[in-house]
Amino acid sequence: MSYKIFLPQLAVTLHKDREITTKILLITGGRTPDTAWLKRTANQRIIYCADHGLDICIDAGLIPDYILGDGDSVDSLNWQWAESIGIPVDKYPSAKNLLIHTQLALEQINQKYPQSDIIITGMFGGRFDHLY
Repeated sequence: MSYKIFLPQLAVTLHKDREITTKILLITGGRTPDTAWLKRTANQRIIYCADHGLDICIDAGLIPDYILGDGDSVDSLNWQWAESIGIPVDKYPSAKNLLIHTQLALEQINQKYPQSDIIITGMFGGRFDHLY
């Protein structure tokens, strides 16, 4: 059985009784979660960061597995550091068709890990495009 949630520019499908093969933590910009909670949650998960989520990740002492965004809200030194140690980065132009980094990240995760359990942090940051 599956359930679908449709929001502007985002559709989410939830599957009941589905085998989960990959656990992912998606750290987006917006409100910073409690550091202790973030570290516990990141344990044994693949960490994706969307723009400012990289700053949050680094401040918590975590190293992401993948970064994406346009770099508009992340500390440029953190972005450069991540690139210098070989973390895969998918950089988008600021004028992109998909308006939110969260949507881009979810689409990429779904393509690479279709049977995944995803926890998303920071998506309610006070901006309209973070309220999805």
